[in-house]
Amino acid sequence: MAEPKARAINEIRIEGKLAFPPEQRQSKTGTTFTTGKLAVDDMKKGERVTYWFGVAAFKDASPVLAGCRKGDRIVVTGKMTVDEWTGKDGQKRVQPIIVVFEAAGIEAPGRQSTESPPTPTDADRHGPSEDDPIPF
Repeated sequence: MAEPKARAINEIRIEGKLAFPPEQRQSKTGTTFTTGKLAVDDMKKGERVTYWFGVAAFKDASPVLAGCRKGDRIVVTGKMTVDEWTGKDGQKRVQPIIVVFEAAGIEAPGRQSTESPPTPTDADRHGPSEDDPIPF
Protein backbone atom coordinates (compact mmCIF):
# COMPACT_ATOMS: atom_id res chain seq x y z
CA MET A 1 0.00 0.00 0.00
CA ALA A 2 1.36 3.42 -0.96
CA GLU A 3 1.98 5.93 1.80
CA PRO A 4 -0.20 9.06 1.67
CA LYS A 5 1.61 12.20 0.54
CA ALA A 6 2.36 14.69 3.29
CA ARG A 7 0.51 17.96 2.96
CA ALA A 8 2.32 21.20 3.55
CA ILE A 9 0.76 23.62 6.00
CA ASN A 10 0.61 27.14 4.62
CA GLU A 11 -0.95 29.37 7.26
CA ILE A 12 0.19 32.73 8.55
CA ARG A 13 -1.18 34.94 11.31
CA ILE A 14 0.25 38.42 11.40
CA GLU A 15 -0.44 41.77 13.03
CA GLY A 16 0.32 45.16 11.53
CA LYS A 17 -1.04 48.53 10.47
CA LEU A 18 -2.96 49.24 7.29
CA ALA A 19 -0.74 51.46 5.17
CA PHE A 20 -3.51 52.58 2.79
CA PRO A 21 -7.30 52.57 2.88
CA PRO A 22 -8.57 49.09 1.92
CA GLU A 23 -10.17 48.85 -1.51
CA GLN A 24 -13.22 46.71 -2.16
CA ARG A 25 -13.29 45.18 -5.64
CA GLN A 26 -15.19 42.67 -7.73
CA SER A 27 -13.61 39.87 -9.74
CA LYS A 28 -14.53 39.08 -13.35
CA THR A 29 -16.77 36.31 -12.01
CA GLY A 30 -18.59 38.67 -9.63
CA THR A 31 -16.84 37.70 -6.38
CA THR A 32 -16.44 40.64 -4.00
CA PHE A 33 -13.07 40.92 -2.27
CA THR A 34 -11.05 43.56 -0.43
CA THR A 35 -7.37 44.39 -0.86
CA GLY A 36 -4.93 46.38 1.21
CA LYS A 37 -1.31 46.70 2.28
CA LEU A 38 -0.11 45.77 5.74
CA ALA A 39 3.01 47.27 7.35
CA VAL A 40 4.59 44.98 9.96
CA ASP A 41 7.38 46.38 12.14
CA ASP A 42 10.14 44.20 13.55
CA MET A 43 13.63 44.58 15.02
CA LYS A 44 16.70 43.36 13.18
CA LYS A 45 20.18 43.87 14.68
CA GLY A 46 18.80 46.58 16.94
CA GLU A 47 17.22 48.50 14.05
CA ARG A 48 13.53 48.84 13.31
CA VAL A 49 12.58 47.35 9.95
CA THR A 50 9.20 47.35 8.22
CA TYR A 51 7.98 44.43 6.14
CA TRP A 52 5.19 44.99 3.61
CA PHE A 53 2.48 42.45 2.86
CA GLY A 54 -0.35 42.71 0.38
CA VAL A 55 -3.61 41.38 1.76
CA ALA A 56 -6.60 40.06 -0.21
CA ALA A 57 -9.69 39.16 1.82
CA PHE A 58 -12.56 37.06 0.51
CA LYS A 59 -15.91 35.82 1.87
CA ASP A 60 -16.55 36.75 5.53
CA ALA A 61 -13.17 38.49 5.91
CA SER A 62 -13.83 40.92 3.04
CA PRO A 63 -16.34 43.20 4.82
CA VAL A 64 -14.23 43.14 7.99
CA LEU A 65 -11.18 44.43 6.10
CA ALA A 66 -13.33 46.86 4.10
CA GLY A 67 -14.57 48.38 7.39
CA CYS A 68 -11.02 49.25 8.48
CA ARG A 69 -9.19 52.49 7.72
CA LYS A 70 -5.64 53.55 6.99
CA GLY A 71 -3.61 53.35 10.23
CA ASP A 72 -5.84 50.75 11.90
CA ARG A 73 -3.96 47.96 13.66
CA ILE A 74 -5.33 44.63 12.48
CA VAL A 75 -4.55 40.94 12.71
CA VAL A 76 -5.08 38.66 9.73
CA THR A 77 -4.91 34.90 9.31
CA GLY A 78 -4.54 33.40 5.89
CA LYS A 79 -2.43 31.64 3.30
CA MET A 80 0.87 33.09 2.06
CA THR A 81 1.38 33.49 -1.66
CA VAL A 82 3.81 35.53 -3.75
CA ASP A 83 2.89 37.90 -6.57
CA GLU A 84 5.59 38.37 -9.23
CA TRP A 85 5.59 40.91 -12.06
CA THR A 86 7.87 43.10 -14.15
CA GLY A 87 7.71 46.80 -13.35
CA LYS A 88 7.56 49.61 -15.90
CA ASP A 89 11.30 50.01 -15.41
CA GLY A 90 11.86 46.39 -16.52
CA GLN A 91 12.83 45.21 -13.03
CA LYS A 92 11.33 42.00 -11.63
CA ARG A 93 9.17 42.70 -8.57
CA VAL A 94 8.05 40.29 -5.85
CA GLN A 95 5.34 41.00 -3.26
CA PRO A 96 4.24 38.62 -0.49
CA ILE A 97 0.44 38.39 -0.46
CA ILE A 98 -1.70 37.01 2.33
CA VAL A 99 -4.96 35.51 1.10
CA VAL A 100 -7.01 36.32 4.20
CA PHE A 101 -9.66 34.02 5.59
CA GLU A 102 -9.96 35.75 8.97
CA ALA A 103 -9.43 39.41 9.91
CA ALA A 104 -10.02 41.48 13.02
CA GLY A 105 -9.38 45.09 13.97
CA ILE A 106 -7.32 45.56 17.10
CA GLU A 107 -6.90 49.30 17.39
CA ALA A 108 -8.34 52.21 15.45
CA PRO A 109 -6.47 55.45 16.25
CA GLY A 110 -8.78 58.40 16.88
CA ARG A 111 -11.95 56.29 16.94
CA GLN A 112 -13.83 55.01 19.93
CA SER A 113 -14.52 51.31 20.06
CA THR A 114 -18.21 50.45 19.80
CA GLU A 115 -17.75 47.56 22.21
CA SER A 116 -16.88 48.03 25.86
CA PRO A 117 -14.63 45.44 27.47
CA PRO A 118 -16.43 42.92 29.67
CA THR A 119 -16.40 43.57 33.38
CA PRO A 120 -14.28 40.92 35.10
CA THR A 121 -16.02 38.75 37.68
CA ASP A 122 -14.46 37.64 40.97
CA ALA A 123 -13.68 34.27 39.36
CA ASP A 124 -11.87 36.07 36.53
CA ARG A 125 -9.81 38.04 39.04
CA HIS A 126 -9.04 35.23 41.48
CA GLY A 127 -9.67 31.97 39.61
CA PRO A 128 -12.22 29.34 40.64
CA SER A 129 -13.13 28.85 44.27
CA GLU A 130 -12.73 25.52 46.09
CA ASP A 131 -16.53 24.98 45.75
CA ASP A 132 -16.48 25.20 41.92
CA PRO A 133 -16.65 21.90 40.03
CA ILE A 134 -13.54 20.84 38.16
CA PRO A 135 -14.13 21.77 34.49
CA PHE A 136 -13.02 18.43 32.98
